[in-house]
Amino acid sequence: MGAGASADQSSGAAALELAGHDESQVPLSERRATLRCPVCRFRETTFELLGGVKELNFNKLTLGDDGGVQLAVVLPLCAKLTKLGLMSTQLGDEGAAALAGAIKGSGVVKKLALNGNHIGDAGAAALADALRVNGALRTLNLSGNKIGEDSKSKLQEAVQGRSGFDLGL
Repeated sequence: MGAGASADQSSGAAALELAGHDESQVPLSERRATLRCPVCRFRETTFELLGGVKELNFNKLTLGDDGGVQLAVVLPLCAKLTKLGLMSTQLGDEGAAALAGAIKGSGVVKKLALNGNHIGDAGAAALADALRVNGALRTLNLSGNKIGEDSKSKLQEAVQGRSGFDLGL
C-alpha cells in the first residue's frame, strides 16, 4: 500500500486514510494545478459532492451508534443540507449525541427525523442542548424512542417560544 492507504484485513477492503495528512507537504504549485496528491483530490471531490446535497435519507438502514458518529463527522461538509432522515436506523444515545453536536453548529438543517430509534435520556439531553443553540431547525421527530418524561419536558423547553417548531415526541 502507498502512503495514506490502509487495508482492512478482515474484509480485504482498502481505505483511504485522511487522518494526519498534511497538505503543506504537497507543493503549492501541485495543489493548484492538478491536485496530484490522492488525498487532496479525494478531499476536493468530497467537498464538491457533499457541498450541494440538500437531503439525505438513511431511513431504515442499520446505522447504529457507530454510523451516527461517522455521519456526524461528515455533516459539516453538507453546506446545503436541509433535511436529514434517520428514522429506524438503530441510533442510540451515543449516535444521537454525536449528531446533536453536528446539528448544533449547522445553520441550514431544517428537518431532522430520528423517530423509531433507541434514543434515551442522554441522547435527548444532547439534542436539547443543540436545540438551544441551533435556530435553523424547524422540525424534529423523536417519536418511538426511549425518552423519559423529564427529558421530553427539557426538549419542549428548549424550543419554547420558537413559533411553528414541530417537535414530535
